Amino acid sequence: MSFLYESRTYASEKNDLIRCVRIFGRWSVRVGGIDQTSPYVSAIWKRALGRVPKNSGVKKVLILGLGAGGNIKLIWRRFPNCKITAVEWDPVMVEIAQNLKFFKPNKQPLLIIDDALKAVPRFNELKKQFDLIIVDLFHSSKPAPALYEKSFIAGLAELLAPNGYLLLNVFRKPEIFEVFDEQMSRMSSWRFDLNRLALYRHRGKGKAGDSLPAGYVHYKQSPSYLVYSRAQNSKTDLVGKNGCLGIRWNYGPICFESYESDKEPEIEPHKSFRLVIWQPITRLDKPSNWHRSWLQMNLRQTGFSEIKNPDRYWENWTAHAKRHRQKWLRDKSFIINEGNLHEFISAYQKVRGLPFFMKRDFIKLIQKQKTAYNDLAHLFLAREKEANQAIAGLMVIDLHDINSSHHLVSFILPGARKTSVGVGLIDYWFKRAISDSLKFLNFGTVWAPGDSRSWKGFSQFKTQFGLYLIRRPYPLILFIRGKIM
Repeated sequence: MSFLYESRTYASEKNDLIRCVRIFGRWSVRVGGIDQTSPYVSAIWKRALGRVPKNSGVKKVLILGLGAGGNIKLIWRRFPNCKITAVEWDPVMVEIAQNLKFFKPNKQPLLIIDDALKAVPRFNELKKQFDLIIVDLFHSSKPAPALYEKSFIAGLAELLAPNGYLLLNVFRKPEIFEVFDEQMSRMSSWRFDLNRLALYRHRGKGKAGDSLPAGYVHYKQSPSYLVYSRAQNSKTDLVGKNGCLGIRWNYGPICFESYESDKEPEIEPHKSFRLVIWQPITRLDKPSNWHRSWLQMNLRQTGFSEIKNPDRYWENWTAHAKRHRQKWLRDKSFIINEGNLHEFISAYQKVRGLPFFMKRDFIKLIQKQKTAYNDLAHLFLAREKEANQAIAGLMVIDLHDINSSHHLVSFILPGARKTSVGVGLIDYWFKRAISDSLKFLNFGTVWAPGDSRSWKGFSQFKTQFGLYLIRRPYPLILFIRGKIM
């Protein structure tokens, strides 16, 4: 008869009476009439976990607020090989989870009986990081006061791995989202019956509107970049002011102006009919008179890496990239140094798999950029020591006025595909940037939904190096008839 119906009551100093009821073999654990573990709660977390990609590499999971552990099986079902650490402040809840067999004896999480407010700083002292953090902190129906504390949320952000995910349940208190929004990026939020939940990540993981790190300036706001760029096309004019520089050109009777900045362009008088295109970087608002384009005219997404610790610049690279870096450093049969334009193009002409016209256009681009930027453009070549033959290359442009270096072209010849030369070139680029006191490395285009699938593989390679992604909103446009009214 216990399978059909069974009831148990536990006395707790922290949660008063905890009532456990089993109906048709499924347990519900309630505190103050609120489900802590139940089929309903399981449905909440099943849907929430579904928002974390299966291929996201989740290996370490932290649960803050175990309850009776009803979501443990769901986590292992989605990420079978992960290791789970669970923090619960009430030892009676841990006892209930074990008595009701919410997890198997031979596969249990690491259980820690502690207050989450105290546990998080201890984890940080141990330099621990987790790929997935689940925050479900309540006393009956009241969210824990820690969820309103900025220092606690900062500690959670420190615990979250660079590519990690955080799931937050606030029940009926969506205002808590606003506190979390100050320090992390809310990728999505949703409602499940009475519960409000959200998925958070670190800023720079592909959400439009994420703020930029202090000191970062987009390369199209570099005066040196625009001046040298104009040297390649005398039919364009530089317009705008510092902080919102742009270019102007004519196409038949129509004049075009283009700006890429978060600062609104100051439109100057001009005699021609003009179409002004303003691409904000992070701004999502639409000032009056501007119109939102339904067409994305610029790159959807780009990425850059910030050098925070020059002594350990590789710290936020993926484990895969770190392994290949070590492999490259151990391999003494190759060397990387700077080559000249002739050497670089001669090696690039051996690239396979590109259509003839595309290879031709890239070679013209390399020649024009090197001619225009001269000493600012660097051509790195990886070579076999014995044969002194180039096997791969990377072209970058250093923009000292905005403290950054910009990736332009890279290639790996067929015979070097199975080596670690790709990571080796990036490692060399980082070292050169550090020696020149540059802080930001701009990797250029990163694939986003809607882009060509052919970009995806190279984008996955780029994202190994701790990229901060900029996802652009759709641009704003303004039509001006001859002069500003």
